[in-house]
Amino acid sequence: MTTPLRVIIVDDEATARRGLRLRLARLVNVTVVAEAANAIAAASAIAAQRPDLVFLDIEMPGVDGFHMLDSLPVGTRPLVVFVTAHEDRAIDAFSLDALDYLLKPVDDERLLRAVTRARARIGDDSGATVSRVLVRDRGTTIAIDVDEIEWIQSAGDYVRLYCGRRSLLHLASMSGLESALPPERFFRIHREAIINLSRVRSVEPLTNGDQTVVLTTGARLRLSRTRRAAFFERLAT
Repeated sequence: MTTPLRVIIVDDEATARRGLRLRLARLVNVTVVAEAANAIAAASAIAAQRPDLVFLDIEMPGVDGFHMLDSLPVGTRPLVVFVTAHEDRAIDAFSLDALDYLLKPVDDERLLRAVTRARARIGDDSGATVSRVLVRDRGTTIAIDVDEIEWIQSAGDYVRLYCGRRSLLHLASMSGLESALPPERFFRIHREAIINLSRVRSVEPLTNGDQTVVLTTGARLRLSRTRRAAFFERLAT
């Protein structure tokens, strides 16, 4: 079982801490071990909990997030994602070796990418994929279990997730989503389609030498010739 990513949230606004905590609760194997409303409490919590990752606000009463992080002894600093409403502080943040820089209000997809990046940085490759995808649909955030996804279609700056009788438009790139999904269950059969391998019913030849992947729902998708060998190898495992 993957070890949970231990997280501390630091923000002087209680509503901001609560919102981030709720978003993190939707992610698999992420545990919020402490929260802090100021730099002094944050430094104490970091020393006591030794978290893997800290989501750190910049502008706080008294000592700001930059000075708090800079005051921590070398070798004790956790990975840090700065969370702020000020987009002009990114250069300062990355000069302190920040893992990421998120603007408020925090986007769910960007949050997922930051957590995935943290797992990769600490070498937890087994946790680098997700078991759920958070999709915004008309103002509501929906958690979709990856097993529900039959296939994914490229749609410009978006992707369309086909899940049973419904399809959902999701703001994400194909390459970003491909890297987040479990590779043993999903395969990109061509530039514009990723399929759930467990939903493959058959592969049918076409007269021009191409092949079509037929899913259990009846969807028929072209298989790229350049990906054919890798597809059949993955399908056989």
